[in-house]
Amino acid sequence: MRSYELTGRKCYDHLGGKLGVAIFNFLIEQKWIELKDGTSTTYIMTQKGEENFKKIGLNLPVVIK
Repeated sequence: MRSYELTGRKCYDHLGGKLGVAIFNFLIEQKWIELKDGTSTTYIMTQKGEENFKKIGLNLPVVIK
């Protein structure tokens, strides 16, 4: 197994740095999140994302708007 350092930093309420970018890109590529219709910077969780987050034990809060 390769070993390498991927730096990240917590900034208030989000993860930044190369680690944050890598995780974000993974979520997009795997279609766990997608751009919200009519927006250019707001992402929403997909059904696939919800199922996979649950599989890995990440229970996200439900937001009703």
